[in-house]
Amino acid sequence: MRERLPARRASEVLEFNHIEANGNKSPFTSTIGFYNDGRIGEMFIYAQKADSAIGLICHDAAVLISIALQCGATVEELRASVARTSNDNGRPQSIIGTALDLLADREAEDGKS
Repeated sequence: MRERLPARRASEVLEFNHIEANGNKSPFTSTIGFYNDGRIGEMFIYAQKADSAIGLICHDAAVLISIALQCGATVEELRASVARTSNDNGRPQSIIGTALDLLADREAEDGKS
């Protein structure tokens, strides 16, 4: 059952970089929305070029992350489901994995993990 977010909710904007296999950094911005009890309930991901292919993929992936969170999936479950390197301590291989790590870090700051 999907737990909808309140119409008015706290949100936070975070900036992050995804480091590609070749070492290039790609900057992104994320907005996360919270339930009244402080749990993360939604995520938006914005690329520098909103209408680019990667911008659209990030948008759609963030919608799916948000729905999964609202249906009871945890950030840790989502993180465990994305591609990670077998070395480098399991570094995320995609922007989505990096964004989920960002959510996990944000949860850890609040002690909600």
